[in-house]
Amino acid sequence: MKKITLILAAFALLFSAQTMSAQFSGGNGTEANPYLISTKADLEAIGNSAFLEAGTAGLYFEQTADIDLGGEATPWEPISHFSDSSFKGTYNGNGKKITNIYINTTGASDGQQEYFGLFGVVGVGAVIQDVHIVGGSITVTENGGSVYAAGVVGRVNGNDVWILNCSNSANVTSTANSGAAGGIVGRIDGDGGIVFSSYNTGNVSSGQYTGGIVGRGYAGSATIQDCYSVGNISSTGSDSPYAGGIAGYVYTSGTSTAPSFYTVEKCYAAGTVACPAGTAAGIVGRATNDAQVIVLHNVALQTSLDGKGKGIIGGNVNTGTTDNYSISTILIDGAAKSATTAAHGLDVTPEDAKTKLFYETILDWDFTDDWTIVEGVSYPTLQANPVISAGTGINRVNVENGAIVAQKYYNLQGIEVSASATGVIIVKNIHASGAVSSTKELKLAK
Repeated sequence: MKKITLILAAFALLFSAQTMSAQFSGGNGTEANPYLISTKADLEAIGNSAFLEAGTAGLYFEQTADIDLGGEATPWEPISHFSDSSFKGTYNGNGKKITNIYINTTGASDGQQEYFGLFGVVGVGAVIQDVHIVGGSITVTENGGSVYAAGVVGRVNGNDVWILNCSNSANVTSTANSGAAGGIVGRIDGDGGIVFSSYNTGNVSSGQYTGGIVGRGYAGSATIQDCYSVGNISSTGSDSPYAGGIAGYVYTSGTSTAPSFYTVEKCYAAGTVACPAGTAAGIVGRATNDAQVIVLHNVALQTSLDGKGKGIIGGNVNTGTTDNYSISTILIDGAAKSATTAAHGLDVTPEDAKTKLFYETILDWDFTDDWTIVEGVSYPTLQANPVISAGTGINRVNVENGAIVAQKYYNLQGIEVSASATGVIIVKNIHASGAVSSTKELKLAK
């Protein structure tokens, strides 16, 4: 009888694996043979409740073609809409486009929370890389609850989640008086999160916390680095709203004996920022536990900041906010910038803001591997194909015909990266105690 039971169990596992594989365009979910995503139906299959509840940790997905979500005719249901079944796998968008996302719905009711984006919620250990949301709109209407929305991920809920080389051009709007919206991520909770080398060109608006890249960051330690946003940002509510060109509101739970740093570094924002009932800032709307919030080497290039405006950061400012610049012509609450303090940033002229020399020499931005610029014409943009590779920290690598031709290390707290013999990159997230909280294996971009 025991032998029959074992055979039936093995058959059930095999049948389950075959069934899951049949949901996608190919693959079996391993790193060597990821599930292949080439259609909207494939994306929808990831969000199937039974599939998510079975568990996605350790599963790999790779997008193999541009995918049109169909716009208003076929509204999008976010992958992992609620936090009880979050996506925890690795999704590699492979540089392909996801076009015409369309969400137009009523948000959560009183006391509830709801999450909107291509992904609603991603959980512990998830990696979202090379995902590009092109066009479309996400609109969520007030219904008494809290709403978190963004183009790529509505909420990061768990430790060691990485968002790498993503972009969004969809407009994101939430009228909920509670919650947050961002171009890339609506809300980040957890320790060791990274949003790296990502950009937003859509307009973003919410009732409470709004940022061009991240709406609200509430974490142990996290890093937003090498990102930019050029959309218009606004917070329209009345319940302590904050708006920032990069992040609306950031908080770190570190203490004096167990510090935990939230870093916003080497980012810029253009467009406008408005927050009539609160604070509008060029980079970070507000920071709490500000002694452990590091805002460094950023540039605010907005035309205007309206609502108790600050050139760089709202709220308290500490010694970690340094070497930031705001454009000299910026209008703060309708008037010229009155000071070059840490909160407002040092001056950069419109002409210098379009030169490689300013970013490379003054701010130590890397134009060999990371950024590029058409001097005298435009602000910087990111180079293509950043990936993880060997070294300490995030490493930007340019790959041509399978060979690494240039690389740059970023020494971010708690990240250790090394190359394996097979060319797969091994990433370890090490907490202050010295314990390894997670290990990720990622491939070089194709």
